[in-house]
Amino acid sequence: MMLRLAPMMIAILVATSIDSALSSEPSSNLQYGTPKLLGTLKNDKITESSGLAASNRHPNIFWTHNDSGDKPRLFAFDRSGKHAGTSALRGAQAIDWEDMGTFRYQDRPFLFVADTGCNDLKRRNYTLYTALEPKTPKKDTQVVHRIDFSYADKRAHNCEAVAYDPRDNQFLLIEKRKHHQVLFPSPVWQLNWDPTQRTQTQIAQRIGEIRFPIVTGLDLAPDGSRGFAITYLGNGAELQRRAGESWQTALQRPLRTIALPPRKQGEAVCYGNDGKTLFLTSEKKPSPFYMVPITNNTQNR
Repeated sequence: MMLRLAPMMIAILVATSIDSALSSEPSSNLQYGTPKLLGTLKNDKITESSGLAASNRHPNIFWTHNDSGDKPRLFAFDRSGKHAGTSALRGAQAIDWEDMGTFRYQDRPFLFVADTGCNDLKRRNYTLYTALEPKTPKKDTQVVHRIDFSYADKRAHNCEAVAYDPRDNQFLLIEKRKHHQVLFPSPVWQLNWDPTQRTQTQIAQRIGEIRFPIVTGLDLAPDGSRGFAITYLGNGAELQRRAGESWQTALQRPLRTIALPPRKQGEAVCYGNDGKTLFLTSEKKPSPFYMVPITNNTQNR
């Protein structure tokens, strides 16, 4: 029998889980400033902003996509939330897109989309697509790499949080556990990528876990030194990685939790291009677009 929890009970369990992480959180030189509401997403076709990325090609432009049920397309908008263009991802399917990101490889601006959702836990095969960012936000783009993958344990997993790791040229995935599993750790998986192969099959390997419930979004800083994960309710979690350290080692340390502005269903987060800002949206309309500044305390000493 599946236990169904009321929203209030979920909130209590989430708060309890996060508080346990707070009790032993590591120190950090980073300070997260007061969130600022930049605007709302103006395009009515953005019904569920499920992934978010800052463009590496177009200054002050951001990308997002809808959750399951939409076409394989990306929406661009500016810092005020104003629509800037729609780009179809040719050669891709949209079964259950859950996250996206941008990165540079061999000095070319790429983006990726993660078709990794599996709410009913019946799916066994998943896909990541990479493509070059279009020359203008209103032009379509073409899939460059298709990475079909499954998990090493051969089971179904629901993943809504995926990020590109520039240090190791691979992808990091954090599993979203169902509401009745909120007191369990969230597994973290690593997915290799061979950029020389246009189409490839990979196996995601489990490398650890984090004590942070119902993970719905993830991004890594442009230099790969840290990551940031979000959940439906309350706080976000900063993942820290030291120089020369693997994520497998870094994940063994406690998380640092960060207060975030309330969103009805926050599923998307990204760093700005300089790594000094976080941006957030929500799946519920009207979708707010928030900015959270990040400063380094050591620079002010």
